[in-house]
Amino acid sequence: MPQRNYLARKPLIVYPGLLGALVLLIAWGLIGDRLHLRVDISKRTSFTDWALVALTGAYAIVSVVQWWKMRQSLEETRKSNHLTLRAWVMAEGIKIANLSLTPGVTAVRIRVRNNGKLPAIKWARRHEFLVRYPGESLLVDPLAYFEPVGWRTIAAGASHVTSLILPTDFTPEQLAEIKHGKAFLWLVMRFTYTDTIGSKGSSAYCWRYEHQTSGKLPRFEESPMPGYDVS
Repeated sequence: MPQRNYLARKPLIVYPGLLGALVLLIAWGLIGDRLHLRVDISKRTSFTDWALVALTGAYAIVSVVQWWKMRQSLEETRKSNHLTLRAWVMAEGIKIANLSLTPGVTAVRIRVRNNGKLPAIKWARRHEFLVRYPGESLLVDPLAYFEPVGWRTIAAGASHVTSLILPTDFTPEQLAEIKHGKAFLWLVMRFTYTDTIGSKGSSAYCWRYEHQTSGKLPRFEESPMPGYDVS
């Protein structure tokens, strides 16, 4: 939800002061009429009286200006707190737990850490394993219709390890193509959270399975996926 930008509004600081002076003049006339003390302003109003009215109007204008400046200062403080005094949860690392890519078995373990200054509450994740072939891009967000799972709280400075299981609907042919580099196995994950002052955050990540090569074991490496926006 977009936040309202109160600083973009231009304050009408002159009109409240003029209105205040007008109200004083009207009240003066009404009270004088009811007490039978109404006088001829043109004859009996002195320069001092008009000076008091002007000073009252000026005081009203200054009060409005001070109130608006204080409101601006409070808004800037709120924005600063939103960026500094809040939770920041990020993926810290991913480790492969299933070298043979066996369906139905834990495939990876991902460590997330709260680098913010407040606890992250209602942290939840959505993820999906996808098989794509060279030149094939992703045109639809695969997580758009997934309900978040894994609700939990992550304290400030603490970490949490979440385990993801490889789906059982992958065929042996697909797994063989992945292991030989003829197809790509992607893992996309998005998580959301809030903190104790109501700030909301989200992060998206994309990893690609790299099959075993000379001197390197199978692994998942963070990599952009064509057509998938992780912003």
